[in-house]
Amino acid sequence: MEFSLQILLTFITCFSCVKSQTTSQIPAIVQIPYHPEPAPVFGQITATTVTIKQPNCTQLQKSTFCNTNPCYVWVVIAVNPEGLNDYDANKNLANMPTFTHYETFPKYRLFYMTLQTAQSLIICNPTYELALMRVGSDNSCVNAADKPNCNGPIKHSGLLSAKYVLTDPARSNQIVAETHWYNFTLLNATAWQQIDTNPPGRSAGMIVLTVILCVLLFILLLLLIALLIYACTHSMKTQEKFNIPSPQGSIKVARYHTHNMNQPKMPIQ
Repeated sequence: MEFSLQILLTFITCFSCVKSQTTSQIPAIVQIPYHPEPAPVFGQITATTVTIKQPNCTQLQKSTFCNTNPCYVWVVIAVNPEGLNDYDANKNLANMPTFTHYETFPKYRLFYMTLQTAQSLIICNPTYELALMRVGSDNSCVNAADKPNCNGPIKHSGLLSAKYVLTDPARSNQIVAETHWYNFTLLNATAWQQIDTNPPGRSAGMIVLTVILCVLLFILLLLLIALLIYACTHSMKTQEKFNIPSPQGSIKVARYHTHNMNQPKMPIQ
């Protein structure tokens, strides 16, 4: 009995040693003092998308985090706060992108990884144009199991969080560096069936004001018509008063004879 107990204690001690050695071999994830920044664009947050700046000129560009090149930068989207706890419980596992892709959210996982980008494409250049990452903009890969890097519409309407992580293919795609979380909330979209297309109701004051304006407009129209009638009548009377009739018939002119023509003819001798 004592011998069996001694063997059991030896086994437990050896197992504890192996577990501590295995745990000590897992490299610590580097914490980068940076969080995704909202992009200065219209529609930065919609009902299904969020647009953030690419992490240019940050420590994510350091190649010392990885044993191979290229490493990959990912965007992690998580439900806040449950998804943050789910991510922390699994972030040290190998092959994270394979079981935390878009199709697992939010039914199986409360977070997912998307927008895989090679670390070499994250350029630090002050004159470089603004580079953006729009999460949730691809509708073509929805329900496509063969596209684990799907950037489909975000399927959650509550508080969400986003961060950048760096994975190393030489370490079975383990996360080697991560940023802080950026919190955001998507807009609430109204279904088109619920949109009221009827004209909005009018208040009593608005109805009274409309009636008064209509009456004034009608009176103004009557005055305009009366003014036109008066102007036409006055113009006709003025034309009759100053009308000069034209001469009618033929003009008779008295016959005129010269004195030479009236003198009697003298006989010729």
